[in-house]
Amino acid sequence: MARRRSGGMADAAGLNPAAARHGGSNPSSGTISLVDRDDYLAMARGLRRAHDACMELLIGLAMTLGYAIVVGGFLVGFGTAYAGGCTSGHAIAGLADGQLASLLAVCGFFAGGLAGTYVVLPLLFG
Repeated sequence: MARRRSGGMADAAGLNPAAARHGGSNPSSGTISLVDRDDYLAMARGLRRAHDACMELLIGLAMTLGYAIVVGGFLVGFGTAYAGGCTSGHAIAGLADGQLASLLAVCGFFAGGLAGTYVVLPLLFG
């Protein structure tokens, strides 16, 4: 036979006089216990498991983000060397010098930005 646990809503309302004898609510003391010790411990264990799961997720996300930043840094470095300069260098110095390669590069940057904004982002985020 299962043991009935005290501390439920009926106990809180003072409707279960046996609960007062077993550590449940006690209207005469002025305190009402809605949850008994076992419930507190179960809640603490649940919170601990949730905390551990969140920390594991955050650590995994940070490691993934760290790898993405490193790979992105290498790709930006490669693209800068391959294109003969960065976006700002082409847009400011290259256009000021009147270089055709910089003009083409800047037009490509703008076209890529527009395509990303109006084509790729709506496809990803609908």
